[in-house]
Amino acid sequence: MKIKVFTPLATVLLLGMFQCVNADSGKPGVKTLHGMRIYNKACASCHQSGKHGAPKLDDIWSWKKRLFQGEEVLDHHALAGHIKNPKIKGHSEYSEQDIIDAVHFMVVMLRDAPAN
Repeated sequence: MKIKVFTPLATVLLLGMFQCVNADSGKPGVKTLHGMRIYNKACASCHQSGKHGAPKLDDIWSWKKRLFQGEEVLDHHALAGHIKNPKIKGHSEYSEQDIIDAVHFMVVMLRDAPAN
C-alpha cells in the first residue's frame, strides 16, 4: 500500500474505505478526515519516505511494536518528540489536538491496511 498526499476525491474515497463513525452522531469520522489533512501537511514528508528514520506509513511491520504501545503513547511521542521526530513546537501552526488527530489517522490507516 503506497500512501500519497490525498486529493479531495481521494478523501471522499477514503471515508468510504474506513468508516470511522462518531458514536454520538453516526456521521463519518470527522476526526479522521481532519487528521488526514494534518498528516498531509505536517507528517507525510517523513512518514512517506522514511526520512530521519520515521516509520513509513505503508510498512505495517515497522509499526507493529509501536501499535502495541497504544495510541496514547504514540500521541505522547508526537507531542513531546521522539528520537528525531520534532516536538509539537516544530509545527507551531498546529494545536495539540491537530497532532493527536494526525496520529489517529495513521493508526486507522495501519489498522485497516490489508495484511501482506
